[in-house]
Amino acid sequence: MRSPTRNPTTESEHRVRHHHTGRGKPMKGIAIGIVVTIAGLALWLSTEEVENSVISLHKAGMILAIIGAAEALFALLALGKKTKK
Repeated sequence: MRSPTRNPTTESEHRVRHHHTGRGKPMKGIAIGIVVTIAGLALWLSTEEVENSVISLHKAGMILAIIGAAEALFALLALGKKTKK
């Protein structure tokens, strides 16, 4: 049962006005992918001569850059699919 103070027209207008397009997640994924790629490239370029017994920071930077680029690419593809609909 609806409350007597609510107007159905106002509720539908509210839904239309505040409808989320869903474009925020792909845009956020693109931004995160770019930031991770830049951080990975910076790590890869700046730690070539640094030695660490646990993990090679040079290789970790390259892996981070690849993962960031993949994240940005998949988010870009998701954005393209949403705009086609």
